[in-house]
Amino acid sequence: LQHTILNEQSILHFFPTEDLVPGNIYTVYVAEGLSDMFFNETEAFSYQFLLLDQPVTQTTVIDNFNTGIVNWWHPDQAGQTLGIIPELTYRVNNTTYVNHSVSSLQSMELGYGWDMGFSGIPYIRQYLPPTASQNQNRFNIDNILQVYVYGDGSNNEFRLVIRDGLNQLEAQQWITIDWMGWKLVSWDLANDPVFGWVNGNGELNGANFYMDGFHLRYAEGGAESGKLYFDHLHFVKREEVQYPTTLFENWQDYDDFTTELFPWITVDVEGDVTWNPQGFTFPGSGEPYAFKVMNPAETTPPINGNHPAVDGDKYLIAMMSQATDENKWLISPQLKATDVTQLSFYAKSIETNNFGPERIRVLISLDDDETFQFDPDNFIVISDGEYIEVPGQWTQYQYYLGDHAGEVYRFAIQYVSHDDYMLMLDKFEVGAAQTYALTLTAEPSEGGQATGAGDYAAGQEVTVTATPATGFAFHNWVDADGNEMSTSATYTFSMPGNDLSLTAHFVPATYNLVLKVSPEDAGTTQGEGSYFFNEEVTVSTTANDGFEFLHWRNRDGDIMSDEQEYTFPMPAMNNFELTAVYQEIPQFYTVTLTAQPEEGGAVYGEGTYEAGETIYTTAAPADNYIFLRWTNEENEEVSTNTMYSFMMPAEDIALIAHFQLETGIDIPAGQGIKIFPNPARSQINIESDYFIDYITVTDITGRNVATVRVDDYLHTFETGNYPRGLYLLRIQTEKGTLYKKIQIIE
Repeated sequence: LQHTILNEQSILHFFPTEDLVPGNIYTVYVAEGLSDMFFNETEAFSYQFLLLDQPVTQTTVIDNFNTGIVNWWHPDQAGQTLGIIPELTYRVNNTTYVNHSVSSLQSMELGYGWDMGFSGIPYIRQYLPPTASQNQNRFNIDNILQVYVYGDGSNNEFRLVIRDGLNQLEAQQWITIDWMGWKLVSWDLANDPVFGWVNGNGELNGANFYMDGFHLRYAEGGAESGKLYFDHLHFVKREEVQYPTTLFENWQDYDDFTTELFPWITVDVEGDVTWNPQGFTFPGSGEPYAFKVMNPAETTPPINGNHPAVDGDKYLIAMMSQATDENKWLISPQLKATDVTQLSFYAKSIETNNFGPERIRVLISLDDDETFQFDPDNFIVISDGEYIEVPGQWTQYQYYLGDHAGEVYRFAIQYVSHDDYMLMLDKFEVGAAQTYALTLTAEPSEGGQATGAGDYAAGQEVTVTATPATGFAFHNWVDADGNEMSTSATYTFSMPGNDLSLTAHFVPATYNLVLKVSPEDAGTTQGEGSYFFNEEVTVSTTANDGFEFLHWRNRDGDIMSDEQEYTFPMPAMNNFELTAVYQEIPQFYTVTLTAQPEEGGAVYGEGTYEAGETIYTTAAPADNYIFLRWTNEENEEVSTNTMYSFMMPAEDIALIAHFQLETGIDIPAGQGIKIFPNPARSQINIESDYFIDYITVTDITGRNVATVRVDDYLHTFETGNYPRGLYLLRIQTEKGTLYKKIQIIE
């Protein structure tokens, strides 16, 4: 026990001599009438706390102040210290105000006085330089920085400031000093807020952090002077809080008729006075309260004969208030769910003949906050319907909570009766749920697989899946009695409180066979329809006139068969498509060539050809003959070139090559005929005193380049497309034939 004095008040500190036990509830009592030398007297009060288990795995001391404070600068040495009264601002060793929980011998006392005439906010930077030996103890973001601070209740503000791995100044959130005596101040570097200061950015980067110091500033309405004490500056690593996973409560350890249910939380939203019960009474009857511990053997008269507890001698009640609608909450301590967690409790309406059954809801809130603030919106209803109507006899309710495995939660009972009487609650249990076997069978066994079998708790959400084998389709799920449970292959349900057998029924699947023809008018098909997997299928096709069958082809273009009748096992593929591919039967026609006169030359290219094929014919004049033209059977000129090409029509064709005997005598060069220009580029002109019948152009190899019927005295040849070189003109006139060389130049 430590006694210290602050502002003419006595501060008593109790330091446990041994570790407290996690999971236990501790009650602190202060008796009435204790007095100190200032004539301050205590009033009777008590409070309770639940000790959670959060093991510390590593502790490293930065400074326990036992060897002095010489490395800590005087407050006014730091440039950021402003607005102070120097004679009131200091730092010294103190051997009186020490924290015995860490076996301390000394602390650092920081005195301060604010200059209230200062235009800014008075500020102290209690600085520990980087070169200080204490700063050899480096820490990282996975540590928690802690220091014991003896507060003066000044309502000024304090924080810790560090340098991170990038040498940036980062600060803790400001803490209002609203306490007197020792308090452990913690900064969880990984989870608590971070604020940049000077060159900081509000983020902790890098590694090997170290202390910058303690910062203190004046807050409006705060004390203008005072003292703080710092002890055992250190950092720790600790495990997560080990929240309990089980709970049992039958109210036996609570005082009769108490409404103090710590660590349970009760909320009476309306706060109205309650009705007095009919035929009996008990302490506190008629007063406003949410829930009360009832000992039915201690009521007046006792009611334990008609309304005994489920377990032990006591239970909890909620009495209807004199308002019409009720809204009272019973909220559990924090617990941690596992994959088999189940909540169980009993409820009863005290009387249902003259009053309707009591109404409740069961809710859950995922809550790992260190402090609790009531907010109905944070709770989710897990009971069925709008509310539960509680019967007039003890009834057990069970809820599977394993869906929240790994999460911290509170459960709640909300009393929501309308103009009723009294609700009774007893034997709350949270623990491992009893599990029931789910057995799955596939019928027939070769039809597929059923997955999801196992052991499940009552109320646990279960999903089973039926996967058909090739050639089968899922039909339905049925239970052991043959009742159809679902027609969906994936079936989700809530596990009942008994073993369960389900059978997944599979049936042979049918697949559609689609037949097509390409081209569409080439033929017909037989065999389209629905077939079972691996069923033997025969398809056939019949050609239309003018087409011949090539092969069967699937949708991917693979050739499946070149037989018109094709037999195969049906694949497990819906809308399996086969196409009968045809081609038109080729039609051949005759080309007949005739030379006229017969002795005038030879013709080449006669034969039988497919319609649409390109045909090449050649007329070769005999000696002393010249080629004139090609004509068809109607004597229509079709070409004047010795070489004539055309596309074969869908009919027989006859062509006649006309030749003419060269007549007359050769015309001496230069007599009666002019050829100019020569050499020529784009054209050459031919003028004759004699009527010109034909002009033939041959190259130096003797190949006929062009034959032109003129029937005039003048003709112009376009020569721009002729390759450059020498050519021979043969000009046939009514007087005779003239041969003349010409040259084509660029």
